[in-house]
Amino acid sequence: MSTELIITARPILEQPGEHVPERPSWDCGKCGQSWPCANAKSDLLYEHLTTPAAALVRLALHMWEAFDDFAARGHIPADLRERFIGWVRDSP
Repeated sequence: MSTELIITARPILEQPGEHVPERPSWDCGKCGQSWPCANAKSDLLYEHLTTPAAALVRLALHMWEAFDDFAARGHIPADLRERFIGWVRDSP
């Protein structure tokens, strides 16, 4: 009995040239918007379509990294929580 593995192509957030954060600014390296930009949000939701809790954990980890980067520069944005994880609850 053979088992066949089928792999389908889908976007992965960390691919070079994609909408990934630039540190320490946490702006998107592709479009320049605050990260996660609209495209990164879409990619993250797609990547974690069946595991939305994993998306929240991943974004929370990024939020703490951003917190450290912003704190080191002397300014922590007031909307940091909303920017990184607040939008996930409103997504379909």
